[in-house]
Amino acid sequence: MQIERYRPFLGGCGIESPTPVKPGSQVALCPLAAAGALWVEGVVVNTRLAESATGYHIGVRFHEEDAATDNVKEFVRFVQEAAAKQGR
Repeated sequence: MQIERYRPFLGGCGIESPTPVKPGSQVALCPLAAAGALWVEGVVVNTRLAESATGYHIGVRFHEEDAATDNVKEFVRFVQEAAAKQGR
């Protein structure tokens, strides 16, 4: 699945995608810029059509046991820094 944008927080993240994902689906996420070195896992909690109607907003909750791990914290930091560099 191609991810257009992440909106991370420590409990999960919102992503934008051109394709919908069924709630309850298990997902593994890795920012492209991380080149496969930074993965987090979670479950899709909701999917809705984006306001622009060109894609979907997907809510992902990180697995409870992983939510406070250094890997999730690094994922959130990485995505936030990448977004800041792009002016988002």
